Formats: sequence, C-alpha cells, structure tokens
Amino acid sequence: MIKILKTAEFDEWFEKLRIKEQAQVE
Repeated sequence: MIKILKTAEFDEWFEKLRIKEQAQVE
C-alpha cells in the first residue's frame, strides 16, 4: 500500500507522475 503523504509531497509526486505519463503518450 502507498503511505499517506503530506499534501505538498503528494502533489509533487503526482505532478511528476503526470508529466511522466504525458511524455509516454507523446
């Protein structure tokens, strides 16, 4: 299970993940 992170940490991780996915799509 993924540990619950602080909002700031989660936002940073999510943004990196989203950018990574976008790079794969393009």
